[in-house]
Parts: sequence; structure tokens; C-alpha cells
Amino acid sequence: MKTKMVATIEARIQEVSDTLKADLTILRNETVPAITLLKTTTASHTTTIAALETSATNVSDLTTSLEAEVKRLAADLKKVKESCVSLEGFSRRNNLRLVSVPESAEMHRATDFVSGLLKDVLALDEKPLIDRAHRSLRPKPRDGERPREIILRVHFFHEKMEILRRARNTTLSFQGQSFSIYQDYSPTVSKQRAAFNTAKLVLRDHPSVKYGLRFQARLWISHEGKDYTFESPDEVMAHIQRHIKKS
Repeated sequence: MKTKMVATIEARIQEVSDTLKADLTILRNETVPAITLLKTTTASHTTTIAALETSATNVSDLTTSLEAEVKRLAADLKKVKESCVSLEGFSRRNNLRLVSVPESAEMHRATDFVSGLLKDVLALDEKPLIDRAHRSLRPKPRDGERPREIILRVHFFHEKMEILRRARNTTLSFQGQSFSIYQDYSPTVSKQRAAFNTAKLVLRDHPSVKYGLRFQARLWISHEGKDYTFESPDEVMAHIQRHIKKS
């Protein structure tokens, strides 16, 4: 009886062993190709990643190079813009603007009208030589609207300066209408000069300090025997805080 039970157990063990071996063989046959494919795929991915890393390095190097080039071009563009502003400013150095002169007062000969007007209202010895004169380029105003400015170019620089000097000390009027004379600046320079308005307001409270705006947009300050020139409103305000308000 005992021998029979042992034989049965051994037979069962053998059966289970054979089944496990068969299952392991099947599993091995299924797993090996999958592992082989996985290895192949991994190797392919490794190659691809290496290529991507190389490309990323190349792109990074190119980006660094382009950033340097963009900075250089930006600096060059800034210089070109500054040169254009400067050239435009110099081209306008002899230009003046007449503000609030009645519309159509010049009729058809703007240069003759302007030279005669300046001679009369400023008591000049002779008519200044005007190269050209015209109204600002905007639509003609309707009745009751503000007249367009007259833009003119004085042939001689010293005559232009004399006109500005006398205009500062003269009440200007034509046909009962007050008008003004200003230096003609480009929009860019006008904006740059306007940026110094706050500093000029502060300096007005210090009578001992002499100051003035110089061509094109530089603020000159004379204080305690020293002269200073500033191109930045922030620099001016810092100087005022450090050296003028404390004095």
C-alpha cells in the first residue's frame, strides 16, 4: 500500500515537472524573440538618441552663434538709428516753425510772405533769405480750427539764430493774432528733448544753477564753476539729487 502511494506521488510529481518544463519551454520560445526585438529596438533608440544629442549640441552652438550675431546686429542697428536721427537733425538745423499764423495768409508766395513777416515783426534790418516755406503736411483746417504750422528753412544759420534770439524777447502778432517761432525738430528729437522737462522744472527752483538744452537733446548745467552735459534724463536727476539739492 505504501509503495503504491509513493509511486502515485512520484508519478504526479513527474507529471507536474513535465508540465512545468513544457510551459517554461513555451515561455522561453515566446520570450526570447521579444527580448531580441527589445534589444534591437533599444539599440536603435540608443543610436537615435545619440544622433539627437549631436543635433541638439549643434543647434545649441548655432543658437549661441546667432545670439552673438543678433546682439552685434542690434548694436549696429542702434548706431544706424542714432546716425539717422543725427543726420535728420542736422538737416533741420536751419529750419523754423511758425505756430498760429492765420491759414492762407501767405497766399501763393510762402517764402516772400515769411521773409517779410519776420522782418516786420522782429524789426530786422533786412529780409532774411528763406530757401523754402510751406504749411505742415496735414489736411487744411476748417474755419475756427487751429491753423497749420509754417515750416521754413533759413538760408544762413546766423540769421536763423538771430530770428530765434529776437523772437524770445518780442511779442509776435500778425493781423491781431499772436503766433510763436520755434526751432524745427524731428519727432524723435522732440521726444528726447521733452524727456528733460521734469529736470528743467526742478532746476528752476535753483537760481544759482544755469542750464539749457543743446542741440540735439543734451542738457547743459553750470553749477559752482563746473559745467556738465547730460544725454539721459535719469543721469540729470541723479546729479541734481547728489550735487544740487544738497548744496
